[in-house]
Amino acid sequence: MILIVNLVCKVYIMYPLRRNRRLRTNESIRSLVRETIITPNDFIVPLFVVEGKGVKEEIASMPNYFRLSLDNLEKEIKELWKLGLNRSYFL
Repeated sequence: MILIVNLVCKVYIMYPLRRNRRLRTNESIRSLVRETIITPNDFIVPLFVVEGKGVKEEIASMPNYFRLSLDNLEKEIKELWKLGLNRSYFL
C-alpha cells in the first residue's frame, strides 16, 4: 500500500499497490457480476383459459387481463409473439 500524507490538513489516504481483479478472471464469473439486461423475452405473460368459443371475460381483480377461449387464445399468442414476448404460461 502507498500512504499519501497531505501536510496541509493532515489527511492520510492509503491506496493498494495492486488492484485485485478476482471478479474478472474468467467469463463465468464476469457474467455473474456484470450489469443486468432485461429483454422482452425475460417477461412472463399469464394467460387464463376457459371453455367455449368466442369467450373473452375480464378478470375483476386483474384489470386488462382476460379469461380466453382457445380461439381467442390463439390470436392473443400470435400478438404476443409479434411483440417479442415468447414466454406465455397457461393458467
